[in-house]
Amino acid sequence: MRERRGTIRGLLPRFHAIRERLRRGIPPEETGSFREAVRETLAQVEAICASAGIRPDDLPPATQNAYRSLAAMDLEHLPPPNPAVASTPPVSLRGAASLTELRERHLWNRREAFAATASARDSFRNTLLGDVEAIEQVVAAARSTPAGLLGSGRALYAWLRFLLEDEHLERHVEALNLASRALATVVPDATCEVLMGPRQSLWRARRRPGGVSLAVSEGFVAAAQDEWQALVRVVSSRAQAAHVETLRRFAESARLRDVMTALESYVRNADHAKGRVHDLAASFDRVNRAVFGGAMTRPTLAWSRIPSRRLQAQYRPGSDAIVFSVALDDERVPESVVDFLMAHELLHRKHGARFQGARRASHTPEFREEERRLPWFEEARRFLDRFAGARRP
Repeated sequence: MRERRGTIRGLLPRFHAIRERLRRGIPPEETGSFREAVRETLAQVEAICASAGIRPDDLPPATQNAYRSLAAMDLEHLPPPNPAVASTPPVSLRGAASLTELRERHLWNRREAFAATASARDSFRNTLLGDVEAIEQVVAAARSTPAGLLGSGRALYAWLRFLLEDEHLERHVEALNLASRALATVVPDATCEVLMGPRQSLWRARRRPGGVSLAVSEGFVAAAQDEWQALVRVVSSRAQAAHVETLRRFAESARLRDVMTALESYVRNADHAKGRVHDLAASFDRVNRAVFGGAMTRPTLAWSRIPSRRLQAQYRPGSDAIVFSVALDDERVPESVVDFLMAHELLHRKHGARFQGARRASHTPEFREEERRLPWFEEARRFLDRFAGARRP
């Protein structure tokens, strides 16, 4: 690994390889070498940062998140081999992030032509179909399935399949034109672009001289004109309370969740919710009956590949997914604790967030009040405090 232009080359591929090994489980005879590889990676990142006069917190978001995930890993409680995933070999797709951005930018630059003529859309569909067929050839050569795709390759394949289904390409183009009109209304003198595609975050804005580059989730294909205007006002610091509330409601809407669920369906592994000890689907069913009267629709449920004791579970509204730390998939973790965390994350889904500018506040007073009424609240919190406080030697 080495530092280049503010990032660290080689860290993300190594991070994805470590996550994949964790997904499959670490055989007892490999635990020592695995721990040493993780510690060596962390030491290299810290040495590179020190030589560059920066801190790991100064790294770009993706690199910083990879470092933090590795630093938070519980190396003393590694998952054992998981036979359930042995039949799906991992597939890393080179150049996936670059191809995603290329297709996103082409859609933005050609949005008016795509909106005007079916022939332009049909030609682009053929391009997307070629991308899908090329990825499927790579997957087939690895004797795997799309569920075995990793990272940006997985997200790209799901997005391409989504755009090729039904009238999703037309909806995507229409959404980009709504975004263009919102930009012209709110920041008419700025030079802007909107890249809409497969990403976990709902949006990310990069300011540049004279304008802004706005990267948004494909979920915004379901956004209306007023919701695009609210987003543009939030990222340009011109939002009023009504705009913030409009964006909040969209961020927590079933419309957005439906798009993200559809995307995930193209690469979903049937065993993604079933752990070695705990089954997240069974936990959801128990909690849905006990807390929500069976009224909750099921989000995507998954175990993380990083056994973190501090980040125990997380609701991701951009993909409508609840992800549990694989460190909890342990005989020593009571079922009631898993159910409490499931309920906690479903309450995030129910109550949504409040926005202060572009900042989301998830633990609202309403959320806290309902959380305290959960039947497992006191016992589970005591257990999780001890769990998070356990440190590796």
